[in-house]
Amino acid sequence: MVTLGRLDEIEDVSTVWHDKIRNFTEWLAKDENMQILSETVGIKIIVDEINEFDDKIFASELGTNRKIIIGSQLSETNNEYLGNLISSAAEKNTSVIIWIVRRAYPEHKAAVNWLNSNTDEKTEFYICDVKLYAIGGSASAIRFNALIKPRTKTSTSTGNPENIIYIENLRFEYWEKFQDYAFSDDAKNKKFAGSYKRWKNSSHYGVVFGIGRLGCNIQVTRMPDELETGLYIADDKTLFAYLLGRKNEIEAECGLSFSWRELPDGKACKVSVKKNYANINDRENWREQFDWIIDTLMREKEIFSKFIKEADND
Repeated sequence: MVTLGRLDEIEDVSTVWHDKIRNFTEWLAKDENMQILSETVGIKIIVDEINEFDDKIFASELGTNRKIIIGSQLSETNNEYLGNLISSAAEKNTSVIIWIVRRAYPEHKAAVNWLNSNTDEKTEFYICDVKLYAIGGSASAIRFNALIKPRTKTSTSTGNPENIIYIENLRFEYWEKFQDYAFSDDAKNKKFAGSYKRWKNSSHYGVVFGIGRLGCNIQVTRMPDELETGLYIADDKTLFAYLLGRKNEIEAECGLSFSWRELPDGKACKVSVKKNYANINDRENWREQFDWIIDTLMREKEIFSKFIKEADND
């Protein structure tokens, strides 16, 4: 007979995060943990910085560079925190506001729904509650639930809703097929499969891979007509300057010619390479695109990891 454990909710989050807000924020900011929230809200979130004053996270959306603010209130919702979160969002000119709570009162759900209905198409508000569970003496598990999401919006720049749905479904299929290929038993992909893990698929613009350093990751961005991969540095101009100073060595070892640039927000930097003529509608070309992604990712991870470690040791 199979013995099943009992799933128990952990009410006191301080048993996991002793300083509830500070410890939780630091935990959430790690790439593998932010991925859980990304999957919940349907946005690929890249952490840019943590506000040390009030522990809010400022981030960007992969592919669009939309600005995101994440406020963590590990208690019941209240008017004061909502007002503070909106003020911070206005100060940073963010488009996406995510409010993480333990419990949301009906009046605050109604307020955020009202904001979604009465702000412009570019602004989105979310309320997510966080729950912790354990089975017996096992490690704790976390789950985010999106209690409030923005209304369905359409963009005049991307055409009618049918076209939007088509491209979203196509992106989903693209990354599904990529994973099937990259994590297959094909001998040439074994090194990639040994370096990365399957992820929960979505219709996002791209995917993010950790590189072992907070605020740095390798990104793959899937735009309609091209692919881009490279190193994203959230907020470390010193590291970017160090790598730029060794540009010739890095490009020689990678066998790639990178674009080195600071992004418009004035804090983030990106070192990337593009594959042009990589139309997502050209299914017959997908295998070639997949091979390019795998090969380029492996080179970038190996070489950037090496030079970042050298920068940290200098």
